[in-house]
Amino acid sequence: DAKSDFDKYETARVGISVAFNNNDVPGAAQAAQDAADNPAQPDADKFNNAKTALELTTLAKNYPAAMKDAHALEGMPQAATDPQVPGLVSQAYYFGGDFNAAKASAQKSIDAAVKAGKTPDKQALQVLMSAQVGLKDEIGAEQTLELTVASFNDPNDWAQMIDVAITTNGIRGVEAV
Repeated sequence: DAKSDFDKYETARVGISVAFNNNDVPGAAQAAQDAADNPAQPDADKFNNAKTALELTTLAKNYPAAMKDAHALEGMPQAATDPQVPGLVSQAYYFGGDFNAAKASAQKSIDAAVKAGKTPDKQALQVLMSAQVGLKDEIGAEQTLELTVASFNDPNDWAQMIDVAITTNGIRGVEAV
């Protein structure tokens, strides 16, 4: 009794909920990946399947799969209008160790927000700064921190900014005060 690809697709879709509701995140991630990779999935489901797979593979810390899903999502037109996608994609690349792709993805999201006159996504800013630190781009990381402080005026960001300023080489005691 061989199952068709569509039967396997439907089984995977149900499996996502069953596994997740039983706190089996790796099982839910695998089921989501199976649905997203299934050739019988309807075209109308492809974006949501890829996004769900990305969310769950990242949550399950399966970063190679998450990076694959992120790459697939970046090529989909729906990704450009979904406000969650840039942060998810950037995180997948960052946690997968591809700091260059994380930096590029986060920067693209931030640039688009700034161009549209909107506040950049804080998650994208955090991923960008972390990727810059990972790439040893201290000046870029400081600029991103400055943009974060200017955008959100969060006391925690200010504290981080002060820590950076005080520990910067060449700062004098008078400047620190």
